Amino acid sequence: MTKALPPADCEAIRQVLYRYCRGIDRVDREALETCYWPDAHDDHGAFAADAPDFIKQVIAMVRDVPTMHMLGNILIEPGERPGAARVESYLQATHRLPQPDGSEVDWTLIGRYLDKFEQRDGEWRIFRRFLVMDHERTTPVSPPSTHFPIGPRSRGGNKPDDPVYTWLDRA
Repeated sequence: MTKALPPADCEAIRQVLYRYCRGIDRVDREALETCYWPDAHDDHGAFAADAPDFIKQVIAMVRDVPTMHMLGNILIEPGERPGAARVESYLQATHRLPQPDGSEVDWTLIGRYLDKFEQRDGEWRIFRRFLVMDHERTTPVSPPSTHFPIGPRSRGGNKPDDPVYTWLDRA
């Protein structure tokens, strides 16, 4: 049986993964920069780059594309040496994409992040990431529901306009 990492280390790693999702979905460069070591590498298939270049590319790609990343089944195992961890996170990411005819589709990627985390000076961050794409689907976007109108004030957005950066500080 594989020896487990201490619970505090596992929670620190989960917090990095969750912060990554917020960083991508809210187009928050500063949040993303806290998820990777500067010498890290991310291989997303269509593009692979060192962390600073990956962050620059992904911010440009999602700036005008609403996204929602959700993680589940996060398995954290000790790495090959102290201060290293192997992490597999199931992923569902939906991207709302404009179409040439003016309509929109939701492209949903279902896959897994395979991460090698490193702990340096007590802090965990991603050192290597590989995206495995297991399934994908494209769905036409339906008009907003009239049964439960949410309204524009509670819709998500990019940093600094999203309610996570404004409402939580006021409430």
